[in-house]
Amino acid sequence: MRKKQNRILTSRLTLPLVLLVVLLRWLILLAGDYSLWQEFLLFIVNILLFRDVNHTNALVSQRGRIVLAVYAVLMSLIPETLADIHVLAVQFFVLLAIRMLFMTYQHSDSNGQKYFAYLFIGLASLLWHPIVLFVPLMLIGERYCFMSFGAKSMWACLLGLLTPYWLIMPVAVIISGLSDVMSRMLAVYDNMTHLGENFHYTNLLESYGGMPLTSLLSVLLLLVLLLIGVVHYMRNSFTDRIQVRMYYNFFMILASGVVVAGLLLPQLSLCGRSAIGYLWSVLVLCATPLLSHCLSISSSRSGMVASYVITAVIAILLLTSLTTSFL
Repeated sequence: MRKKQNRILTSRLTLPLVLLVVLLRWLILLAGDYSLWQEFLLFIVNILLFRDVNHTNALVSQRGRIVLAVYAVLMSLIPETLADIHVLAVQFFVLLAIRMLFMTYQHSDSNGQKYFAYLFIGLASLLWHPIVLFVPLMLIGERYCFMSFGAKSMWACLLGLLTPYWLIMPVAVIISGLSDVMSRMLAVYDNMTHLGENFHYTNLLESYGGMPLTSLLSVLLLLVLLLIGVVHYMRNSFTDRIQVRMYYNFFMILASGVVVAGLLLPQLSLCGRSAIGYLWSVLVLCATPLLSHCLSISSSRSGMVASYVITAVIAILLLTSLTTSFL
């Protein structure tokens, strides 16, 4: 069984076959709405960027191609995520921010990289404002994972977050007028300050209950896969270098914040867009390396059985989603 899994993971056909299935998923989406070609191109850019992050930082040094396969499959489980250009753009900016933060490992004077990291978060916040709630987790990651938090880190963070607003505010005032811009900013501020008041378990059930069954099962599956990846990595982290362990610790810190936000934010809508797709896209970024690490070094019989079960469940969900989209 172990030899069979090794042949699958090391095969040069694994990634092309997975990408072929994902391409079929995109062709079905494009057949229904040809205007989604921009989302398709951005999805390809995100795959290439994730490949660069993995290769540059050696997150999965052995069988690195499995990272791209896992990412492509997890993103394809919920078609609503693929069909939203804003969700893919937020994921793109968050991935760029993570790449810049990884460059600050044990460099307390790397304020330039920190500035650009939070600049990308600021750009993402233009599309989905609650993304700034994850900034404290990133600062915690700087302090305890990257060991690069210094006296000027907060200034780099603030300047990076505010720069997009400084650049876009004059243009927005000229186009829409000062009163319209101020009313929008007050609406965003009101939503953010009343976040805790909006939470109720009935709102949570309504938010997730309104999702299609396949999408809801995909969310639950991602949470299970994330838990498996975290537990497996905590038991087998000794196989990696200390620097790589710190990267994975950062992913686990960020993932914990996303899961908590998933309980608080799904009912929060800004500009008519739900938070579920944005949270899903960020959680995929955190779960992909953890699950890939689990699949690449798992050696026990129970691990082999679990990998086959996971593959079968994902295949069923993808097939169901493809059939539903086609019909």
